[in-house]
Amino acid sequence: MAANFLRPSHDSSTSQLEVGDKVRVIRHDATDAKFKIDTITIEGIGGDGVFVAYSDIQAVQVREHSTAKTVGLVAATLIVIEALVDYSDGVNSLYGGA
Repeated sequence: MAANFLRPSHDSSTSQLEVGDKVRVIRHDATDAKFKIDTITIEGIGGDGVFVAYSDIQAVQVREHSTAKTVGLVAATLIVIEALVDYSDGVNSLYGGA
């Protein structure tokens, strides 16, 4: 998963955020909150029962999903499973198993 950091500004960075984005919000007091955005208002952003005012935000880290990486991981997993099944079948036939 890649991450992009956005510095808050009421005009530019908030227009890059969308409902459904998974974010990590870093506040000026060094605390953070991780949530999936379900609310974007002129005062701030929120989700999962958390609301953070823009004036409290130092930075926003947006998590991005990579479809290509997910497809690659699934394909690699299937190849490994197939290899294990083939190996198991070979061992069973070698030793007279089922």
